[in-house]
Amino acid sequence: MNENKMNMALLFQADLVLESPLTLGNGQAEYSHKDLMLDKSGRPLIPGSSMAGMFYHYFSRHLEGEELAMLDQLWGSDNGDGDYTSSMIYFYDALYSGEWDEEQIGKRDGVRIDDSTKTARKMGKYDFQILYPGNRFQFKVEILLREKHKSLRGFAEKILRAIWELGRTGKVRLGGKTSRGYGLASLENGAYHSFDFAGHPDVFEDYVNHPWSFENNIQVLEAAPSEIGERVWNLLVPLVLNRSLLIRSYDVATWDVDARQLDNPDHHAVIPGTSWAGVFRSHVQKIYKEIVSQCTGQLTEKQQGMIQNETAYLFGIEKRGATGQKSRIIFDESADAEESHYTDITRVAIDRFTGGGRRGALATNRVTVDGHFNLSVTIDGPSDVEKALIYLAITDLCDGMIAVGGETAIGRGVFSLDLEKAEDYLKVVVDESQGWCDALLKHIKEGLGGK
Repeated sequence: MNENKMNMALLFQADLVLESPLTLGNGQAEYSHKDLMLDKSGRPLIPGSSMAGMFYHYFSRHLEGEELAMLDQLWGSDNGDGDYTSSMIYFYDALYSGEWDEEQIGKRDGVRIDDSTKTARKMGKYDFQILYPGNRFQFKVEILLREKHKSLRGFAEKILRAIWELGRTGKVRLGGKTSRGYGLASLENGAYHSFDFAGHPDVFEDYVNHPWSFENNIQVLEAAPSEIGERVWNLLVPLVLNRSLLIRSYDVATWDVDARQLDNPDHHAVIPGTSWAGVFRSHVQKIYKEIVSQCTGQLTEKQQGMIQNETAYLFGIEKRGATGQKSRIIFDESADAEESHYTDITRVAIDRFTGGGRRGALATNRVTVDGHFNLSVTIDGPSDVEKALIYLAITDLCDGMIAVGGETAIGRGVFSLDLEKAEDYLKVVVDESQGWCDALLKHIKEGLGGK
């Protein structure tokens, strides 16, 4: 029998819907430091290579042994001695669907922080284009197996079901800055068609002429529990904004004030994952150092280095040259769950010598007040020590000891726990937080030289 003869084909398609802003660079910097990937007609495009890499990375983290080897076969591999296996799974470019409006492209900003001073680096300010949530794409994937790989049929079907389950539950993350809440997407209207060439060779013509539509007896994939176990840990914390919040938008096209709160196309106030990550990274280190200092009586240079390394292992290390590490903690973007209320506040800087206003120092800021936000924190393969540090930081956030955004020195960005919606969160921390904290103390005593 010809080993290269086609054995089976699986076609899967769905609607891909953005649940958070997407940043996916095209390698150019005409409108920002990182422009959005567009097709020749000027509409957004998600390359198949991005989706193939994302799904491979996810499955390689959650499979092991024989199934990990089968994953490499399915995606294609090179064993180093010239023996190549071509990929058997094909991700098509996801094309934009629906009516296109250029106003769906926005702009976000970021700043690179100096590790030693904890302040912005010189020339560290940058911006990038985003595609707003709610936009839809056509998602298509094809698996084609030949006779020599027919033993992978069951595994290929399992991977296809897992892709659908990830998408159905809104866990697909595409593009850049995915650990900071960007590129979160879901799949809707999932359907597939299978072609069994081994048992029905006459279906080859149907396969060649397949129209990639939801007609012609394409089977709808039903919801099913994932067969691939996840190692992630998630906390969802409902929060109430106690005062006001100002996270500045730098998209100045429609400004009528000097600074305004970042929002989404629905005009709901937004807290980007980058803001959450910066606040938590700094506060986790602070908590860790304080606990170690109390347990040991002092904080040595060696202990500070170990704390720095453990924090970097959780929050990631910026890539410089060939070195770097992806963050294992994900902070999703938070949008005001209800209609946001804004108010304009005018301030003036005072000259401390004259007691009068400084020249040109009058400014009006548009802030949001009395909002409701959900903080979502996800960690890949966490230890109890890491859970304890994040739990302690969340506790400080809910106690008003951490402020988020700008102008925190005058009371902005202070939150408390939304007790009316916190039942699930409280149940988790009441049952498990003591075990996390015990593990943290044990680690300090045994690993960091505590008493």
